[in-house]
Amino acid sequence: MALVVATGLAFFFGKGANGWGSIAAAEIGQLAELRLPRIGVALAAGAMFGVCGTLLQRMTTNSMAAPEVIGVSGGASLGVLALFVVTSSIDRLSLAVAASVGAFATLALVMFVAGRQRLSPEKLLLAGTSVTTLASALAALALASGDPRTDFLLAWLSGSTYRATPTQATAAAAVTILLLSVAPLTIRWLAVLPLGETVSRSLGLGVVAVRAILLCLIAIPTAVATLLIGPLSFVGLMAPHFARMTGFRRPAGEIFASAFYGALILIAADWTGRTIIFPWQIPAGLLTALAGGPFFLIAMSRSR
Repeated sequence: MALVVATGLAFFFGKGANGWGSIAAAEIGQLAELRLPRIGVALAAGAMFGVCGTLLQRMTTNSMAAPEVIGVSGGASLGVLALFVVTSSIDRLSLAVAASVGAFATLALVMFVAGRQRLSPEKLLLAGTSVTTLASALAALALASGDPRTDFLLAWLSGSTYRATPTQATAAAAVTILLLSVAPLTIRWLAVLPLGETVSRSLGLGVVAVRAILLCLIAIPTAVATLLIGPLSFVGLMAPHFARMTGFRRPAGEIFASAFYGALILIAADWTGRTIIFPWQIPAGLLTALAGGPFFLIAMSRSR
């Protein structure tokens, strides 16, 4: 219900030149072209980050794990930065290709490094964190260069829906539906893995194969969401915690609750960022981190 209300507010209500108000019937068609793609991308990307956060936290038994920690988002950033270096003409197709190549090259590297230790959660997170740190440093270097093209790069790195299109919203919705269809098939794995590797093996679980499958299931939607909205942080960390704090502790319930929470967080952040300092806008990623961090800390301090 909260998600329905937030989506309705994001579309029908906002701030304009005449102050706060709802859109008139005559404006619906015109504003739908602008708002619906942003709403669709925010909902789908938030749901993907939320589900992937749940899968990763249960796979690694680490409540601080988030999708961007495995390095896929950082790899996408590295791919985009490489594109900025090698060419001066950048369009949507080249950007998508560069980010995809960077994301999956990073995934292969992380799996290779961690594979020498049977894809242990510790090695996965350490390898992913190293890539993410490198990508952040290179992004800061690129932004400090003064290149005029970095305006677009800054918006993408901040996690924004500014350039969302109907095609992107449709693709994001399709990937989200596919993820929500496949993720429940991993429920038994997600229930057994937190018991430890020894117990998992005694129950007949092929731990290395299961981790590899889960890692791919996490990485692909994370890469898609990153391509669409940027290397957004914090949503994949917050959503699973909110799901557990509100009573969804079994794998199946936590998966779908995290999807709803992730979508709710991102759609609320996008709408607030669009209206709070109108006519200027705040990227959803920055607003999520600025507002979500303190709220998350307060909620965690009050939980048992």
